[in-house]
Amino acid sequence: AFLAGEKPTFADDNPLLVPTQPLDAHGFLALEQRFDPNTYYQRFPRILGQYDADYSRFDLSGLQTQSLGSLAAFARSQQKPLIFINLPLTQDYLDPTRLRRERQFQTYLQQQSQAQGFGLIDLMQQWPTQNGYFADPSHLNRHGAAAIAQQLTTRADIPWTVLAQSAAETAARR
Repeated sequence: AFLAGEKPTFADDNPLLVPTQPLDAHGFLALEQRFDPNTYYQRFPRILGQYDADYSRFDLSGLQTQSLGSLAAFARSQQKPLIFINLPLTQDYLDPTRLRRERQFQTYLQQQSQAQGFGLIDLMQQWPTQNGYFADPSHLNRHGAAAIAQQLTTRADIPWTVLAQSAAETAARR
């Protein structure tokens, strides 16, 4: 509890709660820290998936499906390719409950990509033990993001020429 007028403060050694640098021009926060389970769980509690509030209302229908459908329809109407990239997670994060939910999400994405006509690149279990690519158990750091970006440049299933042409047209209109 805080007294009226007081602001909450966070430990100076907790860069995950309070960013020490601003977002870049593209809205990204390039985190430098690397996930080390041996030290991470000394500072943060280990929350099992069955108790994770992020999964308490896990539902793959309704508003999220409508929003995904709207996004896919908009991309089609603009004749722009839409590619959904499911990013990697650590083995440490993917306990049995989270893995079950993430597998449901993978199935959902596969079904939606076929039904809605968008591309899907699923990298969820690409780096289960590559902790150096993560800032915490479930978020890439700048090294992981850079590795993913580099990897994506070599993907033949991404229509790079169409995307480059679209970017050039957008730049020309500005």
